[in-house]
Amino acid sequence: SQWIIDIPTYDGGTVKGTADAGSNDFQFYITDTTLAEYDAYCAKLAANGYTCQMTTVKSGNKFALYTGESSDIYVYYIDAYKAVRIITSDPDTRYPEHFVQNGAPSYTKITNSTITQMELDYAAESFGMCYIITLEDGSFIVYDGGLGYGQDAAKLYSTLKSLNKRSDGKIVISAWMLTHEHSDHFNTFAKFCKTYGGGGSKVQVKAAYVNYSGPANHSNAYNPSTLISGGSNYTDISAAVGGMDLITVRTGMEFYICNVKMEVLYTEEDVYPNVLNFFNDTSVVTRATISGQTFVFLGDVRYVGSAVLCDMYGKDLKADFVQVSHHGWDGGTVDLYANIDPVAAFWPGNAGEFISQYSAGGTTQAVSRFLRDKSNCKDFWNQSQTTTLTLPFKHGDPVKVS
Repeated sequence: SQWIIDIPTYDGGTVKGTADAGSNDFQFYITDTTLAEYDAYCAKLAANGYTCQMTTVKSGNKFALYTGESSDIYVYYIDAYKAVRIITSDPDTRYPEHFVQNGAPSYTKITNSTITQMELDYAAESFGMCYIITLEDGSFIVYDGGLGYGQDAAKLYSTLKSLNKRSDGKIVISAWMLTHEHSDHFNTFAKFCKTYGGGGSKVQVKAAYVNYSGPANHSNAYNPSTLISGGSNYTDISAAVGGMDLITVRTGMEFYICNVKMEVLYTEEDVYPNVLNFFNDTSVVTRATISGQTFVFLGDVRYVGSAVLCDMYGKDLKADFVQVSHHGWDGGTVDLYANIDPVAAFWPGNAGEFISQYSAGGTTQAVSRFLRDKSNCKDFWNQSQTTTLTLPFKHGDPVKVS
């Protein structure tokens, strides 16, 4: 009853189906359509009082955000499928503030950017992944965080303190990017905020960036989780840091966080009309451009998501660095990594897993063997130690390890 479906009708194509898009958002999926029909629909939205907030074009695909008094509409054309997705949401939905088309935000540079892959507490049987990007204004982007067992939250706090270049010493996290709601990617976020937030006096978290998965996917996918979208978790976490924005991201969005350009390449809406068999395919996939170099963060994206990414972008997925999906296990496909064609890889797993995946002969390790034997990767960093690169980074540059 809370879905918004009273929107201008799309003229052309065939409504193939509709789907729950999470957080009371709703998706129409239209096939057998054309780019001209998509453009005509965008013009129709504008004629019906909707305001265009963002447009991007990537690999023959087009994306646009329109906001109105009673609903927001995100619409995009997928060239490989000759299809359009229309996603409706409540007009109170928060989106990124600095879309690329409006230019980069102003800031005062106090440091060079770095990227850190943080060691997790494997002795306490923790696992997951945690990445920290130091921004030029001294604040941070954090990706996920890990399971939160043992000293993970304390380790994150001490790592941020050691990286902090702000004169006032305050830890400011401009963006916490949450790829998906599995506990090994989310728990440290919750534990850290509740332990070190101090109502915003010790640590400021400005915003969490998410894409909710819908209840149908929670019910039907293997190993689902609802750590934000399932109730009061977000409210409690936000209160612990004195309040934070909850930002919704969608496929095709491009925006700045200080000096970092973020591109959203894939979200769980892109799975439909395929069945979401594995919850890992709800992972948000992003590409960050930092100091002239590109980094693809795959989260735990699996086979359906990999196929969609390859279909939508092909060789345009190219990036300098990649975060290996699902800790090197059954995440991603050889085709996906061939299209990304990285020169360096962050491996979110401990040294033992890293070695065993290289030496194993099973089908789930095909990606590991490809990256080792057939790709252009020259550098691999596992997560048994904290590794920091100063950017831009080239093969042979010194790496800080702790």
